[in-house]
Amino acid sequence: MSEENPTNQNEMTIDMAFNNLVGIAREMKLSHKEHLVLEQSVQTVLEALNEAESEKEKSQEEKAV
Repeated sequence: MSEENPTNQNEMTIDMAFNNLVGIAREMKLSHKEHLVLEQSVQTVLEALNEAESEKEKSQEEKAV
């Protein structure tokens, strides 16, 4: 896993977050099924975040009009 310490940074990037998850999954030696569950969980969270961001942008555009 990366030697970067997120506590020393103001903001963690998406790439850093996913790399952390991959590193943790590798260290845990998850089974194939567990990897699939982890992948599906991350994808679900990512989709929810993208939808929230899209709604936020749409709301800001409506306020600007």
